Amino acid sequence: MTNIITFYEHDLIPFKKLQNSLNLSENEIVDIFKKINDSFNKEIENDDDEKGMDGIFRIYYKKVKAKQYVGFVAIGDKTIQILPKVFKECEYDKNSKS
Repeated sequence: MTNIITFYEHDLIPFKKLQNSLNLSENEIVDIFKKINDSFNKEIENDDDEKGMDGIFRIYYKKVKAKQYVGFVAIGDKTIQILPKVFKECEYDKNSKS
């Protein structure tokens, strides 16, 4: 069991994978991502350029998607990091013949 989960920008991760990685229930996972989004929304409350943003993550039915932001957040003993999508290993490179 690990207490860190890695997203890449625009990455979509199913709750099942998050449950296995973080050893949390589905409701606990939703609560964590809602807290992150609420905290983000409070930070930008007075920033006219960012008004109307709805958080760092989009929560779907049975999955969570990272948006365009990069960075990390720690909640309790859990750490969630979002890395730039350019750092994600490319499937094309794995399948190409050199």
